[in-house]
Amino acid sequence: MVVKGTSIFDFDDYKTYLEQKISADGKTRGLRSRLAKKLGCSPAYLTQVLKGPGHVTFEHAAVIVNYFGLTSDEEDYFFLLLQRDRSSRKELTESTNRRIKKKLDDRLRIQNHIQTEKNLSLEQQAIYYSSWIYTATHVLISIPTFQSVSEIAAYFKLPEEHIRDVLQFLCEAGLARNEGGRFTYQTKRLHLGTDSPLLGRHHSNWRLRGQMDFDSNSKESLHYTALWSLSEKDFHRLREMIIQFIKKCEPTLKESKEEVTISMCIDYFKI
Repeated sequence: MVVKGTSIFDFDDYKTYLEQKISADGKTRGLRSRLAKKLGCSPAYLTQVLKGPGHVTFEHAAVIVNYFGLTSDEEDYFFLLLQRDRSSRKELTESTNRRIKKKLDDRLRIQNHIQTEKNLSLEQQAIYYSSWIYTATHVLISIPTFQSVSEIAAYFKLPEEHIRDVLQFLCEAGLARNEGGRFTYQTKRLHLGTDSPLLGRHHSNWRLRGQMDFDSNSKESLHYTALWSLSEKDFHRLREMIIQFIKKCEPTLKESKEEVTISMCIDYFKI
């Protein structure tokens, strides 16, 4: 059984997660009874454990994660929460808390949710991310109507000589192939990790390009800026929602036919 709408990564203890999971079903008593039956205990005992000082066993936990259809990543996190809460030793509690923090930190690293196909050398990265035109040209040639020097130069309103230099680099880096004057797209996904010294430049390139688009007053574009005040817990919850949104884009991007190029820039930070 899978009850949707509640992510275990939004919770810091497994009991609150289970209570929320049961309540989210809309038929609390029925789900609690079915879960208790799977665990081989009474609904009253299950309620007593979730609301009292006791804890489910690791054997019970194995049944629970299977019953709710948790992924392996979610299952690992559930067991870490249970291990931490069942621990009677300070050393084990602290060790488990460190593992929980690492699990959450790893989840929030965007590169862990994106499949990449090629790694560039540091020298190639320095050129590729030096200007928006390299990344933009790389993506643009995935569209059949923009695969010649003249077509690309006209699209970006840039000199053909500059576009030739860009295309030569893309071919040398294995990101494009020259097929009789038409340049075909070779590698679909590249991604800079948060530890890359070039990441700031890459972000700046596309935010400046976004400002150019804003100034053009395009009716198709979407530009949104907001300032909020919210709880620490909800700050992290919204961050996770953004990560999940990016992850959910992946299947569409993989199957979508190349017809237009787009840029999406997301900034989410404390002031």
